[in-house]
Amino acid sequence: MRVILTLFLAFTFSHVHSQCWASDLKQELKTNKDLSDAIKNDKDKSLVDSWKALYEAGEDNLTERLGDIKLVDDHLTRNPEKSAFEVTQEIQDAPGGFGNWKNYDLEYTYREVEIVDAGGNPLGEFDGIDTDRKAFIEDKSALGLNNINPNTGQPYQTPAQWSKKQIHDKTVVRIENLNNNAAQTRSTSGGSSTVPDLNEIKDFKTLHFRINSDDPALISSVQQELANLKMEYPDWDFTVQFGQN
Repeated sequence: MRVILTLFLAFTFSHVHSQCWASDLKQELKTNKDLSDAIKNDKDKSLVDSWKALYEAGEDNLTERLGDIKLVDDHLTRNPEKSAFEVTQEIQDAPGGFGNWKNYDLEYTYREVEIVDAGGNPLGEFDGIDTDRKAFIEDKSALGLNNINPNTGQPYQTPAQWSKKQIHDKTVVRIENLNNNAAQTRSTSGGSSTVPDLNEIKDFKTLHFRINSDDPALISSVQQELANLKMEYPDWDFTVQFGQN
């Protein structure tokens, strides 16, 4: 096995000019089976380029960041005219960086899909659903978040308060209704004319937020609420984009 790995590394790094990042990756492959397997199965060796780009861009903790390496690789596949380093910088420069890049390219197969109970009473709606990726999309507006209440001299709502209500609390209600109370789906006046059946979406476990603000305090508080949601619903994947809606 060691001989095979050595030969593989020799082939992989035959084009390497920067021995520093290559040496670190070679060392990492000895103990990181997930990364080793991923790179062995990467026929065009773009994952290696992605690692190098992350390394040279100053990103750290690459040992535990196979997902981020794959994000670079995935974005590189969609944008072959760009270099791995350019793609890495684009992700870095986006509000929230790598932590908020996953699922950025979800598409609206359906818009404004409402879930209702057995009596036809509304339980809430999903702004968008990407059926190919089995994901729900929620568009959130944070406009006016820091507006000052003239009576108190304080903001009407702080980023932490907004995040707790809009990201955490409403999501808990939506998931609980989807799991326990929903009987069917239906279209809304401003949504898609046809909607998927409840059985088609009930097992979806990805919820992606698109928030039209890149305020640093908001980014921090939203990330905290996503972490709280993940602890409560560990089988769900919660992701977010900032500065986009």
